[in-house]
Amino acid sequence: MIGLAIAVGIGYFLAARLSLALLTKAEGVAVFWPAAGCCGRRLDCSGPRARLSVAVGAMAATMVANLLGDRNVWSSILFALCNAGEALLTAWLIEHYLGSDFSLARLRNVLGCWWLRSWGPLSQGSAGP
Repeated sequence: MIGLAIAVGIGYFLAARLSLALLTKAEGVAVFWPAAGCCGRRLDCSGPRARLSVAVGAMAATMVANLLGDRNVWSSILFALCNAGEALLTAWLIEHYLGSDFSLARLRNVLGCWWLRSWGPLSQGSAGP
């Protein structure tokens, strides 16, 4: 599980650095955040046993990416908690509504995953600074 956390952390970090490079100048807000998709897909593929590893990897990568940018420690912690929370919330929603044996082999699951994954960014946007 440590290897999974490291792999997720590296992928998340690279995607986060890309997003932070595209910050809007006026508000300092990322135009898009593909790192959340990286984390969410990993949770979908790995199942409930990998949740802690994926969350830890995403949090560590978020903090490092934000600290290398223009963020301070406290905002980096807040962003890390929000990013991990978004991924964990949507993973829980998918498991709750689509079942623990979730796979993308059925159209119902594909549409359900798309619908439920859209709620994660909404929660992120309402919680972030």
